[in-house]
Amino acid sequence: MPVFSPVRRSHLVALSLAACAGCRGASVGQADAAESDLPTVTVAKPIVSDIPVTLPYTANIQAIFQAKSVPEMVSGYLTAVNIEDGQVVHKGDVIASIDKAPYQQQLQEAEERLEQARAEVKNQKLLVERYGKMLAAKLIAEQDYDNQETALEVSQAKLKHAVDALALTKVYLDYCDIRAPFTGYATERLLDPGQYISPQGPAVATVMKIDMLRVFIDVVEKDIPRIKVGQDVTIKVDAYPDRIFHGKVTFLAQAVHPTTRTMRVEADIPNADEALRPGMYAQVGIIVGEDKGAVLVPDLALAVSAQGAAVFPVREGRLARQSVEIAYDLGSFVEVKGLDAGEQIVVAGRDLAKLGERVQVVPTKLELKLSE
Repeated sequence: MPVFSPVRRSHLVALSLAACAGCRGASVGQADAAESDLPTVTVAKPIVSDIPVTLPYTANIQAIFQAKSVPEMVSGYLTAVNIEDGQVVHKGDVIASIDKAPYQQQLQEAEERLEQARAEVKNQKLLVERYGKMLAAKLIAEQDYDNQETALEVSQAKLKHAVDALALTKVYLDYCDIRAPFTGYATERLLDPGQYISPQGPAVATVMKIDMLRVFIDVVEKDIPRIKVGQDVTIKVDAYPDRIFHGKVTFLAQAVHPTTRTMRVEADIPNADEALRPGMYAQVGIIVGEDKGAVLVPDLALAVSAQGAAVFPVREGRLARQSVEIAYDLGSFVEVKGLDAGEQIVVAGRDLAKLGERVQVVPTKLELKLSE
């Protein structure tokens, strides 16, 4: 049996293969065939890039402008409901109408009282003028003239009250038409004609404006110092898995809830194409900074076990293991610490080889696409 002097493992393997080939009379072509039988893995260098640092949260999307359509000043029975669920309404559109007959009667009575008040003022002015002439002729006492002037002032006050009452009655009559407060959608019709409605009672419908939406985020204490008004926010929903929506932080509550130890943060999301809907469950990312020169690997190249996270570089033709620390999860890519950016790591075929085994490599190039 031949004895080998101490050499590097790679040389030893090469010599052993050559000796066996000589014993079997193998050709060089057969050695090449043996090489091609090695497990094949796809490798790539990690990506080095500046990436946004994002705090991940979840939240429900809500409408900023949402109104329960109720009469503001009047009560009565509905004579018409002019909307259906999901219907587009424009600002000022009549959503429903209350029976106007009682208010039309009030209007008529107010107009009659106004005419009476005007006639009374006219009459009192004539009396004041007559009493003035009588006082000048010393036919009446000055007190009688003063009393008549007081009567004129009282009638003028009644006239003003009648004018105001008529104006208010017209307002009541106008409010019998319940109008859309803004352009949006009638998301819920709640009442039908013939039902009684009042300012304190149930709404006839709910109207929402959805071209601008809002999320309410409960931020944990440790993240509060990193969040400021004006920071960018990303929104993802299950309905659009390949799309990221963008918004901005608009409000900080500035106080921590004593039970949950969180602070309420609000972010507004432009929704011009109305793709998002109130009530959707959202994954929210608050962008609080940027990580310069981050080392990124595909999530499929990462293995996580009880021993921690690791990637698998190919070193001197053999599969190796490199422990890493996960710094930030981008979804399809993960930022890691503890990996040389020049390493060739396995991105596909890792299950075909064992640690320390020789492998064939197929180089590829990774592309990072951060959603805009």
